[in-house]
Amino acid sequence: MSAGLDFVLPWRNFTRIAVAPLSSWASGVIWKFAAQAPGVKKVVIVTENTDYGIPAAEEVVKDLKSKGITSVTFGVDMNDQPSY
Repeated sequence: MSAGLDFVLPWRNFTRIAVAPLSSWASGVIWKFAAQAPGVKKVVIVTENTDYGIPAAEEVVKDLKSKGITSVTFGVDMNDQPSY
């Protein structure tokens, strides 16, 4: 689920507006959370294959590695998202 606002307008079609934090901020929250968990040595990252998800995942991998945590990343396509 995205960090944002999901709502339905009062007619047949609906519009989704996502308001997301900077990927650098999001990646900082994610890797710091993982690094604080006791005994974590390996993590799996699932990211969306977008200009937002890929760089965020790369930052998480880099920062986790600096704490001695290995990771593997899997990308997924968000079929409902427009291609810009």
